[in-house]
Amino acid sequence: MKWQIIVLVLVVSMGVIFAATDLGSGGFLSSFLGAFGLITIFIVVALVMYASKVRKRNDD
Repeated sequence: MKWQIIVLVLVVSMGVIFAATDLGSGGFLSSFLGAFGLITIFIVVALVMYASKVRKRNDD
């Protein structure tokens, strides 16, 4: 479970930094990429949560 938390923190922090720099530059492409980055973060979070659920089920 530890590696999942580490990956999650890395992805979220990268996404936050990316979104912050995007908002600073503020073009159409950058705002599109920022939205895409946020969607990617949500997908990764969902996958990690799903993977941990499946893992718990297998451990029982």
